[in-house]
Amino acid sequence: FPDPIITELIKIREELGVSRVAIAEAVGVAKVSVDKWENETNDPGFRKVVAWAKALGYELDLHPIPEKKKVRHL
Repeated sequence: FPDPIITELIKIREELGVSRVAIAEAVGVAKVSVDKWENETNDPGFRKVVAWAKALGYELDLHPIPEKKKVRHL
């Protein structure tokens, strides 16, 4: 199933008219890596996702989830 963060980054990239080449250069990887991330054939890893978002002018943020979804201590 599609990763919602990757899906959102693709949507933002396309809306801004930013190329995959530009993302690759900003993140410090080859364009083929961005192709694989967007086709979900390779996982970029957390640091690359953060760099990708930053290249688009965004940052990742954490929000609390409802109590029932948290892991409970044993």
